[in-house]
Amino acid sequence: MNNKIIDIDSARPHITNSIECKECNHKWVAVYPERTNHLECPNCHEFVNDCGTLVSVSICKVCKREFSVCPPADWDECLADDCKSYDPNRDADHLFD
Repeated sequence: MNNKIIDIDSARPHITNSIECKECNHKWVAVYPERTNHLECPNCHEFVNDCGTLVSVSICKVCKREFSVCPPADWDECLADDCKSYDPNRDADHLFD
């Protein structure tokens, strides 16, 4: 277990959330910056989203930013709307707007 102490001011504004990893069923309370796109389960070390669902984490080949995809997939371009690779037809979030 990681006992590293992090200055809370370095993560403001932040979110506090109860997470249950869907991979190993480990439950924990996570505190993380608002724009966090994935968390690491402290038990099994898989990457999950804020609902505990597995995600894949990649670096966009165009803008070089880290991004996550749920469910896990092998993508090499992100969905940031300010990235040159952005394609609204791939953006499932628009289906829920």
